[in-house]
Amino acid sequence: MKKVSLFLSVFLFFICFSSLKGASLKRIYQELLKDFSPLSGFLIDHEDKGWVIDKGSAEGVKKGGLWGVYKTYPAPELIGVLEITQTEKHFSFARLLTQKEKIKLPLAVKRLETLKIALIFSTNSNRSFINLLKNHFPSWKVEILSSFPPPEKKYDFVFFVTQNGIKVYDRNLSLVRTYGGFEWVSLAEVSNPLEIVNCKLLGRLSATILQAGFRDVDNDNFPELVYLTKKGLFVVKIKGGLVAYYIPAEGKPESFSLGPDGWIALNLTGKKSMENEILKISGNMIIPVIRKVNYRLKFCKNVLYGQSSKGIFILQRAGDKVFPVKEIKMPPGFNLMKSIFADLDRDGTNEIVSISSENKIVVCKDNQIVWESPFKISQSNLFSPQFLKIEENKKTILLAGKTDFPLDIIANDLPHIPLNYATSQIIALGFKNGFFWKEITPPKQGFITGLGLFKGKLFYVILKGSYPDRTISELYYCEF
Repeated sequence: MKKVSLFLSVFLFFICFSSLKGASLKRIYQELLKDFSPLSGFLIDHEDKGWVIDKGSAEGVKKGGLWGVYKTYPAPELIGVLEITQTEKHFSFARLLTQKEKIKLPLAVKRLETLKIALIFSTNSNRSFINLLKNHFPSWKVEILSSFPPPEKKYDFVFFVTQNGIKVYDRNLSLVRTYGGFEWVSLAEVSNPLEIVNCKLLGRLSATILQAGFRDVDNDNFPELVYLTKKGLFVVKIKGGLVAYYIPAEGKPESFSLGPDGWIALNLTGKKSMENEILKISGNMIIPVIRKVNYRLKFCKNVLYGQSSKGIFILQRAGDKVFPVKEIKMPPGFNLMKSIFADLDRDGTNEIVSISSENKIVVCKDNQIVWESPFKISQSNLFSPQFLKIEENKKTILLAGKTDFPLDIIANDLPHIPLNYATSQIIALGFKNGFFWKEITPPKQGFITGLGLFKGKLFYVILKGSYPDRTISELYYCEF
């Protein structure tokens, strides 16, 4: 009977959510049920960050959740309400919203089951979904409203049901949770849409450029091309010769990122342990300033981040060493090398834009995925996807290289991989009432391995030919 009941619930959910186009309906159901179903624990401590509950993200605790504090003697009684402010793997921090008497540790806590819920549909309301919520959460007081936002802030949570998912807001109308995706808007609906014109080929280089960046290294008011090969790191003038190069004594170059004032973070592979390097461009030399750094390194807007088995941290330099100064909370499985921080929705807090295990672009907010691209950024793991952040007129837009490669399935079986079978172009990702994306450059053969912006000009590198040893790197630039 339990299996039949579960089947009917899931079946009913699929029927009543038939309007949620593009969303994983089963996943939405499971996540919503898990996030609001009964869960118990103990209030065990009080620290500067707040009250401590002995349950965390691994047990299903989410930021913004409401929990009751109970005393059990002489009879069970609710004496306080907590709001979760931060989650760790096996414990969470909370702030006390209300209390009837002094809190004496330890005390039992459990997720509140009596809630005031406002339910708002962006299209027609769905009676089956309303009944489903009432059946699963009989203690909820659900009110159906006609428009968002609600006229009064008297609800514990507001559920806004769109065509693509559900947005959950707290009593202050702050977005705390999403199920499915945000609705899309086309670029035509965005004021001053991004336009790319006059894309031109600047030149070709007989080298396998695995990654490239652009920076005015010598202060001549024109960017140099900084690029990585299997041998090392090179700096060349776009219309000239070699400026500087660096060949590491140990390990193979894997990735790099450009920091302020000529600083470079270089990640290496092939060593017994993770020992990466921080370099400095000085004149016609690239000098290794710090070696044997046990973090995966990346500069993001002049801030140095490091990832290790212990987590992700902001790093600070002290002489010939770096040390962590602040831990950054990230979603599970987060890869610093394939990600960028950007405040796309301009709410004052950076989203994390990353590449999922399925090679799709995902946008994470408060350690949750709030948007996922309908396409793969690349079918291949040959080269790391490139992101470029543009901040102009109080707006943030991300550019990324998107590649289609039909030979990916057999690529590893080929002695030489024909890169010209790939088709690449640059897409823009932004936000206005929802996330939008658009292809902004014409498709070209090969893989995009570098992006850069300098004084209104977009530079990018495409790798063509037969990989790994018979390749040509082409340099293009476009104007906005």
